Order: sequence, then C-alpha cells, then structure tokens
Amino acid sequence: MPDFLLNEKTFGDPDYDPELTLVGKIENRELPIAFIQGVVRKRADGKVGYIKLLCVDSNERRKGHARMLYENVEQKMKKQNVKQIRVYESYPNYFMPGIDPFYTEAVCFFERLGYKKIGDTSNLVADLSLQSFDTESEEKKLLEEKIVFRRAK
Repeated sequence: MPDFLLNEKTFGDPDYDPELTLVGKIENRELPIAFIQGVVRKRADGKVGYIKLLCVDSNERRKGHARMLYENVEQKMKKQNVKQIRVYESYPNYFMPGIDPFYTEAVCFFERLGYKKIGDTSNLVADLSLQSFDTESEEKKLLEEKIVFRRAK
C-alpha cells in the first residue's frame, strides 16, 4: 500500500483520535509489538465505534496484547457514549472492508470478544485494459432511433 493511502486511511482519517490509537511496546525493544486504531463516527442512529486496524507481531500473539489494547480502546469509546463497535468496516474511510474470513486468528479473536458476523464484504478489482470500451456501433444504432447521448450540463 502506498504511504499516502496508508496515511489517508489511518492518521489522515477525518475522525482520527490519538486517544484511540495505541501502540504496544516491550521494554528494551525498539519496534512496537502491537497496534490498534479506533475511530468514532456520528451516524444517524448515534455514535458508532470502529476498530480500523489491529495487528500484533506474529511472535507476540496469544499473550494478551491484542485483548489489552482492544479493551483499552473499548473503554474509551464507551466514555464517548458509543453503543456499538464494528471491526475494520469503518464507512466512509475504511482500511479494509471487514475481516478476511480466511484470517482465522482474527475471526476467532473477535468472536471470543462477543462479536457476531453480520455479512460478507469484499474489495474487488477489474483489469480494464482487457475490456473494449468502443461504443461506436451501439451509438449509431441509437442515433437511428433518434436517441442522442451527450455530456450532462
């Protein structure tokens, strides 16, 4: 992911809150071992909390780091009167559309916290270079029927 996009989806999010962005570190170790970012968004039915990103160093998993970070963010969201927290899907500026169902560790982690699956979402990509967008023959047929296409004004 390019740096500009990572920044847009995390620290550049209009609802970015440094209080909901935490790093887990171990003493005498330079790099962090865990990271969580949450945001709170005002929706029509009230405030909704979103976990945008949660990651733990693979050598540090299953030691309680993710749960500790999550519970800290959850408590801060409760203080902001958040009644619902959603994971990864954080309309309109999301990092991912949801948990990859093949990422079993993450699915199990959030299920242990009481989360329930509400649907499936996917990011899809299409290679437009494989398509022909020439519409000349269709346009000619429509013109014969007195149907004209033009740019909107």
